[in-house]
Amino acid sequence: MKTIKIMSIIGIVLFSLLLLALLATIEIDLEAAAGFGLLGLLYGIALSIVGTVCASKANKDS
Repeated sequence: MKTIKIMSIIGIVLFSLLLLALLATIEIDLEAAAGFGLLGLLYGIALSIVGTVCASKANKDS
């Protein structure tokens, strides 16, 4: 569960920074804004996979 807590904290900070970067670059460079969105999406997918693995391990242990 420690991994999920750490990744959640990193996710909150990362998503906030990426949202600000996306909003700052959306009118200047659409490709950069799409790249920031894609980075956030990739981290979200990794977080959901780790969460699923930790939840399934917790169910097996109990």
